[in-house]
Formats: sequence, structure tokens, C-alpha cells
Amino acid sequence: MRGCGRRISYHQDFEKVAASEYKAIIEFCRGNGIDVCCGAKVFPGALGIDIVPFGEATAPWGYPSHAQLAYDCIDLPFKEDTLDFVVGIHAIEHFENPVETIAEWLRVVKPSGYVCLMLEAAYWDYRLGLK
Repeated sequence: MRGCGRRISYHQDFEKVAASEYKAIIEFCRGNGIDVCCGAKVFPGALGIDIVPFGEATAPWGYPSHAQLAYDCIDLPFKEDTLDFVVGIHAIEHFENPVETIAEWLRVVKPSGYVCLMLEAAYWDYRLGLK
């Protein structure tokens, strides 16, 4: 699987943290791409997709959604092998079946493209029953 992983969290200085964390994946995210489950912050140069429509409050923080496209991120409206990248920043934790979800994201990415994930390591410990 293509990808990279780091964690980003919400707090009062979100913009500063986001800019710092984006450096880890920015080199992989060039061309046409999407930010799945973008919430209140869309990855630079990506089309933001979230089930929460633009302007509505995102849970649990209450920030307004900045999604340009309101759509379910487990059934994307793109043909196979059409995108250069998919970014999922703290997104995969929200899906009941992360394997199927990532498979859907890989479906829409070109063979030369990337799926970049930022997530909390503790999430995987929980999912795998390690904690």
C-alpha cells in the first residue's frame, strides 16, 4: 500500500500545526487530488470531500465544514485511476471497515499516485486489541 502516516490534532493553533504536519506529505500530493473527510480544513490544492456539507458544524468540534463536495468517502464519485493523490487526515478512524475504505481510496488513485494518511498510532493499537 502506498502512503505515509503522521498525526495531526485539533487545538487553538490548528493552522500552525496543520502547516507543520503537511510538510510530511506535501511532496506526494501534487496534481489532482482529494482530501477525504476534510472537515474544517482542506489540504492545500485538494478538493475537500466530507459527508458534512459546506458551512455545517463538524462534530465533535463544531467548526464549520469546508468541504467543496458533500459525499460519503466510502463510495467516491470518481472513475478508477483518475486522481494523483488522496489525503486522509484523521479520517480512517471514523470508518467501521478501514480496509474497505482504503481500498476505495486506492481505486480512484492512479497507479503512480499516492494515498497519504495521517492518524494516531493509538487508534491502531485499539483496533488490533493491543490496548
